Amino acid sequence: MNLHTRFYKLILWVLFSIFIAVSGSFLENSIVNQGAIFSNKFFGNSVYLFFSAVILNVILLLLFVFLTFRSGVKLIVDNSRGVFGSKLNTKLVTAFLFFSLLPTVVLLYMSTKFVNTNFEKWLPDNLVETTEETLNSEAAYQAKIYSLLINQFPNKDNIDIFDFVVDKKKNKMIYISKKINESEIKRTLLSYKASHKIKPVWHEFGNERKILIIENNFLIYGIISPKILQPKWLQLKNEYPGLTNAAKMIRLSYYVMLGVITLLIIFSATWLGFTLAREITVPLQILANATESVSHGNYSVKIDDIVSDDEMGKLALSFRSMVSDLKREKERVDLFSDELKRKAEELSIKSEYNEVLLKNVNAGVIVLSAELFIESWNQRAENLFNNKEKDVLGTHISKVFADNDFQKIILHALEDASLSVLKRVEMEWSGFLYEKEFQLQISVSLICSPRGKVGKIIFVNDISDFAKAQRLAAWKDVASRIAHEIKNPLTPIKLGAQRLEKKFTNNFIGNDKQVFKESIQIILQSTDSIKILVDEFIKYARMPHSKLNFGNIVEAIYMSMRGFIGNPENIFLILEVFINDKFYRYQNEEKFDYLPQIKCYFDRNQITRLFINLIANAVTVSTEKNTPVTVSIYNKTNDNILKIMVKDFGTGLSTEVKSRIFEPYFSTKKTGMGLGLAIVKQIVDEHFGQISVEENHPNGTIFTVTLPIEINIEKEEKIN
Repeated sequence: MNLHTRFYKLILWVLFSIFIAVSGSFLENSIVNQGAIFSNKFFGNSVYLFFSAVILNVILLLLFVFLTFRSGVKLIVDNSRGVFGSKLNTKLVTAFLFFSLLPTVVLLYMSTKFVNTNFEKWLPDNLVETTEETLNSEAAYQAKIYSLLINQFPNKDNIDIFDFVVDKKKNKMIYISKKINESEIKRTLLSYKASHKIKPVWHEFGNERKILIIENNFLIYGIISPKILQPKWLQLKNEYPGLTNAAKMIRLSYYVMLGVITLLIIFSATWLGFTLAREITVPLQILANATESVSHGNYSVKIDDIVSDDEMGKLALSFRSMVSDLKREKERVDLFSDELKRKAEELSIKSEYNEVLLKNVNAGVIVLSAELFIESWNQRAENLFNNKEKDVLGTHISKVFADNDFQKIILHALEDASLSVLKRVEMEWSGFLYEKEFQLQISVSLICSPRGKVGKIIFVNDISDFAKAQRLAAWKDVASRIAHEIKNPLTPIKLGAQRLEKKFTNNFIGNDKQVFKESIQIILQSTDSIKILVDEFIKYARMPHSKLNFGNIVEAIYMSMRGFIGNPENIFLILEVFINDKFYRYQNEEKFDYLPQIKCYFDRNQITRLFINLIANAVTVSTEKNTPVTVSIYNKTNDNILKIMVKDFGTGLSTEVKSRIFEPYFSTKKTGMGLGLAIVKQIVDEHFGQISVEENHPNGTIFTVTLPIEINIEKEEKIN
């Protein structure tokens, strides 16, 4: 139902209520104006009609009171509950009541004043006083006549006004009344009919009529008022009380009618306020619900309930147009979003692929902006330069690396790449970075995106192990060639010297003989030394492959330590074994029947040689007596890694020495050949493990050997 239909319906209800109220008031006025209410002839029907009209007005009055009260209560409840549109209802109802009550109160006051004034004119005080005096004069006249009559009779006690009396002693009956009622006189005299004969005789005396009956000394008198005054008195006496009551009822009916009209105006204003507010809020509520549905993505919402040609209809039309546009745009956005999602998925796949590539690339990859700020930093770069990607993103490349040669090399390479025709520069660098020696291969290239964005990318490849492997291979090849080339002439040289000594010793005498013998001995000793050196070369160059057998590696390490018990330096030897939460400790010459077991596959001879070499170095570098050399073994049940640490409390190693300690022919000893730790490193590599060296605070060195193994731990094994 649109706004116009509801408004027309409201107007019809208001007009109908006004018609009922006016009809009731008109009926009252008609009854009063026709005088029917004062007429004895039509008294019954008039009263019924009058009171019906009054009751109708009272019912309307109560109905309007109820409806107005109900509207007020509904308004208060809606406000307390926060119902949509309740505030607008309150404002409109308040406005309508304010603008309707002011003229209504003025009209009610003036109407009440008018009714009171006109009723005073209809029944003026002098008319009421005259009527009352007239009635009082008739009563006085009757009393006077009454007194004249009763004075003629001595027995006055039996006489009552407006009644019959009979004086039996004097055979007299007296009847005094406002009018003669012959039937009553006859009925009264019937009781005396048997003993008396009654024959009335009527006599006229002016304006009075007097009855005189004389029979057997029985007198009857009847006196009434004059013929003219008596009917008027009777009419006035009968109609005056009714007139007074009717006037009160008419005044009351006017008050009721004014109350009905007043409440009708108040109710109409309230109803009109509610209706107009509802006509505004209901479409707004529909629009609000539709807007909320649209906000949740429902673009198929309908608002067909709002159909009108006014501003609300235009608003609904605009809303429909907006929803239609939003729906079309939503479809376009969905298509575009699907396309974006597809492209985003492709980019995500490419990005993940690139991340996987960068993560698995063995080289450190650093992507820089045109201003040399870091935009990407892969995991290999994190490991090389000891910086997490999240810590260096957005940082200038010059602030990431320490102020050393590597920083200068990188900045110089970036500058050369910008100036190069090929936009690419490659170089190698070796040195210490973060207290560790590196040999790095550096490649710097310029990159340009399809949108013309220029940047730079740095590839840093750690070739330290590769270079070491190359050097080791070269040393092995050289050692093999030298051993072959040197070992072949050593035997003839030694045999020739022995021959010379045997054949020509006796040819020399004195000092010459002594010089000859010493020369021959020098040749023989040098030949033996060269042979020993050649044998070492051969051992290093021809290190046999490991032959792995299943056994208890703890026992092999323990047996390697026993050869150093009772050493001249009096260095304590301690073996510590950590298996899960259990701890075992063995010290120096103590004998033990049981050892914990860590069973795995290893080459017993090579492992024994490895730890003999490490323990020998630890005992040698220990400068103070009674200082311990500790071998600690760590393993857990679910861990396939075995870690062995050899600790000493010697002088320690410098950073440069630690970086080259495992290279062949590098030694800090004056008499060493530098092959011991190189052989150790080769044995560890044969077992697919790793070896490292670090400081033992406060002084000393720790060699850590890490071996991947398949283990089978038992509690203990008896040593035969």
